[in-house]
Amino acid sequence: MTEWNNASLKVAFDRYIAENGRLPTAPEVDNTDYLPSSRQIQRRFGGLRALREQLGYQDTDFGRGKHRSGLAKDNNIRGREAERELEKALIQYFGEPFVHTQKYYGEAKNRADFIVYTAKTIFGIDVFTTETKQDLQKNVALKIDKYSGYPKSLPLYFVVVSSLMSSDDIERAVAGMTKAQQLPNLTVTDTKGLILRVKDNTPYPLPAGFEGIEI
Repeated sequence: MTEWNNASLKVAFDRYIAENGRLPTAPEVDNTDYLPSSRQIQRRFGGLRALREQLGYQDTDFGRGKHRSGLAKDNNIRGREAERELEKALIQYFGEPFVHTQKYYGEAKNRADFIVYTAKTIFGIDVFTTETKQDLQKNVALKIDKYSGYPKSLPLYFVVVSSLMSSDDIERAVAGMTKAQQLPNLTVTDTKGLILRVKDNTPYPLPAGFEGIEI
């Protein structure tokens, strides 16, 4: 077992910076096998912010400022890329005329990222990025309010894009959320989980002579 002190921690954190171009967040610390747990750091050093200061790093507070803005920017980029790839997959399977992006629903001015029409049902999709259980639960709770006007008889999927959370992590995070009962046909999953759940829907045939546009 590694005896953690300032010197060994500096070596480990510098290794992470060399591999990733920045310092790790608390979830990333817990998912990196050559770093101690964030709980150990909290107990022995007073938390990650205090440890970063002790080790001489300039960006010590990852909850605000430039670092938080950088994370938000990275998440937005990954979210857009994931949304784009998902759109391609949906169109490939269900056909371009039946995959509607940024589709309004209900009487309010709310929009789903996708509304997909199939021979079996219509379903909606909302894609978002998150990296922690707490942020995931917060996002889901806010989106449940947003989708209060969504038809409760239709399937709705919240698709989570995360570099740290597995599909099992996502499922466990939302399992105890009683608020989710407000949307009885809601499923919170990742992209792979979505594809597995919707692939059994029969696509409509494309209109005769239809030629889509390349995306």
